[in-house]
Amino acid sequence: MIFDKMRSSNIKYISLGKEVIMTNIFTSDQAIKAAEGDPSVIFELIRADNDELLNYMLEEDLIDVNLVASNKDSLAIKLLKSFKYDLVLKVIKNKNWDINYQNEDKESFGHILAKINNVAVVPLFKELKKNKYFDINLRNKDNKTIFDISVENHNSYISTKIIEDERFNNIDIFEFLKFYETYMNTNEYGKYSKINMIDSILTMDGRYVSTRMQELLNHLKDNVKNIKKDIEKDDYNLLKSIIKECVYQYI
Repeated sequence: MIFDKMRSSNIKYISLGKEVIMTNIFTSDQAIKAAEGDPSVIFELIRADNDELLNYMLEEDLIDVNLVASNKDSLAIKLLKSFKYDLVLKVIKNKNWDINYQNEDKESFGHILAKINNVAVVPLFKELKKNKYFDINLRNKDNKTIFDISVENHNSYISTKIIEDERFNNIDIFEFLKFYETYMNTNEYGKYSKINMIDSILTMDGRYVSTRMQELLNHLKDNVKNIKKDIEKDDYNLLKSIIKECVYQYI
């Protein structure tokens, strides 16, 4: 059994009531018992990279998936920041997990995830997105949505998947302009990626968005065939003229 293999694992453990970190050799039984008395031991196991023991404890439901560290980061956020994606997936699949928890900076798990531009987070976002309790419109203390953070970090996968989600309605022309400048008014992305982004944008048509945003969507929808044909020829004049007419007049 995995549990038997870990009985002499090296772990770091915070002595109860002390700030100083001491390195000792504990059996897995001792570590689990210590965590029962002081849940902060779990965060020491994360820092000590004792993934095998953490995995066992999660599988056996020995960890509160909504555990919060002293800095107000949740267990899921701590694991995510430590790039322990397999363990993160176990936490966020737990039906008791508080999906919309926000730390002191009002950042949710989704906000932190959107900062990581790595294919390894795709399964995590898929799991997040299919959760019916996921508040996709949450804003952090800087009034930024998960979408805003994804655009800032050039995380095109998360940006487009958020736009396509019917729950997402927290976008104005200014947020759209950042999306446009990041992904479309640039040579970093190919023309077919840009065409796909046009399709993603148009999924918002009819959704509850601002009047100015709906006006933009109407213009894009009315001209979508010509826009796509032009993009295939690397001609962006029509798209730029629509953006100028619907967006830049408000700046």
